[in-house]
Amino acid sequence: MALLLILTTLSGDFGYVEEVVVDEAASGRHISTELMRELLNLAAQKQLRFVDLTSHPSTTAANGLYRSLGFELRETNCYRYTPERSTVPQT
Repeated sequence: MALLLILTTLSGDFGYVEEVVVDEAASGRHISTELMRELLNLAAQKQLRFVDLTSHPSTTAANGLYRSLGFELRETNCYRYTPERSTVPQT
């Protein structure tokens, strides 16, 4: 399975890929490649400005797939806020 989120912002629509998962029994059959191609075709049909995704550096096969499909590694700071472990600073 693979999920393409379509997000609408003031500057237009863009896509975000989530949950690319293939059962181990189907491993080696290039299913993840076909899933990604379908998502990218959908993104083109929807005229999305770009498609982003996040992949852990240790998943070398996935990272290789994304690069082979034309994704470019971005230098960015990735932040996460977890409400149950944090408090909102008061002014």
